[in-house]
Amino acid sequence: VVVAEVLSLDAVAGKKLWTVTLNAGQGADKDPITVVTNASNVAVGARVVVALEGAEVGGETVKRATVGGVMSEGMLCDAPMLGWKGGGAGAAA
Repeated sequence: VVVAEVLSLDAVAGKKLWTVTLNAGQGADKDPITVVTNASNVAVGARVVVALEGAEVGGETVKRATVGGVMSEGMLCDAPMLGWKGGGAGAAA
């Protein structure tokens, strides 16, 4: 689980989903990662908490998956998912 910067945000056609491109500290020689989310509080330039492939969150292992026809390489995390108190729904920022 890492903090990543939102580079771009695009609506998934016909779905209440967003394709989010992130810089998760993977280095200049690697492509940004893509995550699909339904979080409505994400904005370009924001820093969000993301569970990358292989991370364990809420008792489950995060895997690559096709969501809304788009490959998602991780999952944005909200505060309750991380065990944080006082946070609400939406991506933890």
